[in-house]
Amino acid sequence: MDQQNNNTNSKKFVLSIAGLATLGLVGYMSNIHLKPNTTEMKVVNNASNVEMPQETISTKYKNGTYTVVGEYVSPGGPEQVEITLVIEDDKVLNASGVSKATLPTSINFQGQFLGGFKDVILGKNIDEIKVDKVAGSSLTPKGFHDALEKIKLEAQS
Repeated sequence: MDQQNNNTNSKKFVLSIAGLATLGLVGYMSNIHLKPNTTEMKVVNNASNVEMPQETISTKYKNGTYTVVGEYVSPGGPEQVEITLVIEDDKVLNASGVSKATLPTSINFQGQFLGGFKDVILGKNIDEIKVDKVAGSSLTPKGFHDALEKIKLEAQS
């Protein structure tokens, strides 16, 4: 009978240790939080310190308003157009422009361009903007793209 009690006590002891180990492991695992899309772990000391994952937006450009003068060459000579872009999270939130042209034909074409270019670029990622021709103006976009490249350099994070 002593042999049977020893076996029963040994089984109870092993089961008790296994149960405690399982509870300890479950308790420990409940305090480990994986950050999304990473293998990085953080151990939290108690349940009140649980961290909620926060979505971060990785941006290439600083948010802000940027105004620069873009340059291009028309058949009548060099011309300029002033472009202002409001950038937030690498997207164009707002845009405006001012004609700096000196020749009447350039003034006309820049006016046409400035009257319609916002519709082409608003809401787009600054790195994906490509403007070829707007409202009949095919040279002013060259000045716009010169300004856009200057803004990108100025706004880099």
